[in-house]
Amino acid sequence: MRCGVPSTGITNREVGGFKVGQSIYLPQTVGRLSSMLPSEMGLTAEDVLKETTIFPYIKPFIPEERGRRATEILTSSEPNNLHNATGFSRLELPKWKHLRYCKECWKDDLRVYGEAYWHRLHLLPGVMVCPVHGTVISDSNLLIANLTREFHPASFALATLKVAEQYTRKLKEQLISLSEDSAWLLQNGYTLLSLENTLERYLVLLNIRGFLNLSRTKTKSKELDDALRDYYGDALLGLLEINSGERIPWSRKLFYRKGGLSNPLWHLLLMRFLAGSAEAFFMEQRQKLLPYGSGPWPCRNPVCEHHLENTITVIEEKYELSRFKATFKCPRCGFAYCRSNGGQTTLPPQSVRIYTVDYGWLWESMMMRHLKDGIPVMKIMELMHCGYRTVMEFGVANGFFPHERIPKKYFYGKQGKTDKAENLSDEDLGELYREQWKAAVATAPSASRSDLMRRFPLAYRWLRENDLQWYEMNSPSSRKSRMNWGEKDVKYLKQVTAAFDVMLAIPGKPLWITLRAMERYAGINNLYQLLKAERLPLTKTFLDSHIESRADWSKRKVRWAVECICGTGEQPCISAVQLMTGITPKVFDSFRDYANEQISQSLYCDDI
Repeated sequence: MRCGVPSTGITNREVGGFKVGQSIYLPQTVGRLSSMLPSEMGLTAEDVLKETTIFPYIKPFIPEERGRRATEILTSSEPNNLHNATGFSRLELPKWKHLRYCKECWKDDLRVYGEAYWHRLHLLPGVMVCPVHGTVISDSNLLIANLTREFHPASFALATLKVAEQYTRKLKEQLISLSEDSAWLLQNGYTLLSLENTLERYLVLLNIRGFLNLSRTKTKSKELDDALRDYYGDALLGLLEINSGERIPWSRKLFYRKGGLSNPLWHLLLMRFLAGSAEAFFMEQRQKLLPYGSGPWPCRNPVCEHHLENTITVIEEKYELSRFKATFKCPRCGFAYCRSNGGQTTLPPQSVRIYTVDYGWLWESMMMRHLKDGIPVMKIMELMHCGYRTVMEFGVANGFFPHERIPKKYFYGKQGKTDKAENLSDEDLGELYREQWKAAVATAPSASRSDLMRRFPLAYRWLRENDLQWYEMNSPSSRKSRMNWGEKDVKYLKQVTAAFDVMLAIPGKPLWITLRAMERYAGINNLYQLLKAERLPLTKTFLDSHIESRADWSKRKVRWAVECICGTGEQPCISAVQLMTGITPKVFDSFRDYANEQISQSLYCDDI
C-alpha cells in the first residue's frame, strides 16, 4: 500500500524470495528481510526472529540441537526446502483459521503509532482473551490460509461477521492467566534454555509435589492427570481441545517426545499447576534433582582392582520416555554400565542389577590375553564373569573363532509343534488352539494381545490366518487408539456446511467454491485424500452437490453482476455484465444467452 506495488507475487519475491507468502508463525528468510531494513534501525536477523515470530514461544520446548538448526534455517537469507524445522506445523493444536485482533489493542496502536498491526500474541493457540485489556479476541474475515497470496494491513482490514464468544467468570480468569503466560513466554522465551533444561525443572517440581517416584524412576502419570483435571476443570480443557483421562495422559506425553516438539499449551498448563506461572517456573532457582544421589558411585567391573570402590564421580544422566537413565563409567578401567533402578537406593552396590554398556579397555585386554593363551571357554566365562555368547562374539570379532560358533538368538520360548499337534487334522488343530487361547485369556484377563502373542505365537498365527472372526470375539480389546471415522464424518460435515455458508456470504465478487477453497475455509487438511479413501460418505455427498464447476461459478458471477448493476439503478447490458464478472470475451460468449436471460428476468421483476 505504501510502496504502490499492486502485485502480491512481486512483493513476496522481493521480501521473502518466494513467489507465494510464507507461514505467519515461523517465516523463513528472515535474514533477507532484515538486510532490507535501514541500517540505522540496528535490527539483525535474530532481532526480527525474536520480535516478530513465535519462535521464542516454542524455543524452551525444542531440543538444543534442533533449536540451533531451526534458528539457522529461519534467519537465513536463502529459501530452504525444510518447511517444518521446528515441528510446530505438525502439532494437533486448536489453530486459528482467521487473523485475530483485540479491538482495544487496535485503538491503542492507532493512537500511539498512527498505524495498527497484527499482534502475534493474538494468533497463539489458546490465547482467547487479551491479557492487557481483558477483552475477548475477535476473528476477522481474513483466512490465514489465503495470506500466502494476499496482504491485508490491520489498519484497514478489521471486520468480522462473528459475535465474540462469551465466557463464564471463572473460565475467563483461567484464559487470562493462560494468555499472560503466553505473553511472558513470547517476550522472554528466546533467552531461555532448551527442552533439556525445561525437563529438569519439571522433575524438580514433580518431585516436590509428590508426583515422581524416584525408586521406580517414573512419573505418577495417572495421579498427575487427575490432579490437573481437578485443577483446571473439564470446561477449560475441552475449550483447548485437550483430552483428559486417556490411556496415556497428555501430561505424560510431554516426556515422550525425544526429538520433537510437544504441544506448548500442555507445557503452559503444567507450569502454572506446578509453579503458579510460567515466569515463576523459569525464573525461580531450585536445587537440581539428584535421582542417583550426589556420588561418587562404585565401579562394577568384576575384573578391575577397584571393583565396588567409589571411583566414578561424573555420570551421564538424562530423562527419557518418563524414566531416568544414567550411564556410569569408571575412569580407571573404562567399564560403563546402567542401573536397573534409577532412583536412590539403600541396597548394597553388589545387589543392584546392572546392564553393561561398554566393557572397557581393561576387560577387553584381559579377554584378549585369555583367548591368546588358549584357555578353555568355560574357564574364561568364570574368570571374566560373563556368558558363553559374550565370549563367542568377542572371539569371532577378533578372529579366534569362526562365525558359526555364535549361538542363535530365540525371541520366543521354544514352542514347536508337539507330537500331539503334528498328528492332528486342521479341524482338531483349530480346536486345540482355540482352547489354548481361551485358557490364556481366562488366566490372564489383564494381558494385552501383544502379551498373549508372545506367549502363544503358534496359536496366535493360526487363529489370525484361519479364524479371524473367532479371534476378534475372544481376544482382549485392542489398546491401540483407532480413528472413529463416523464421528469425524459428522464433524467434517458441519465444518464444510458452515464453510459453504461463509463463502456465499463473502461480499464482493463471488468466490469459486472448489474443493481446495473448501479445505481452507473449513480448516480440514488433506480433504481430497480422505474423500478418495471413502472415509467420509456424508461429507462427500454434500460436497458432490455443492462444489462448483467453472461454468457454475461463471453463471453465479453473471447473476451477481446483474444484481449489482440493477442495485445501482442502472439498466444492465451485456458489455457491463461481462466487464464486471471479469470473464474474458471469448469465454463469455458461451454464457451470453444465460446473461441475456438474467437481464430479462431482472427487467421483468422491475416492471412488476
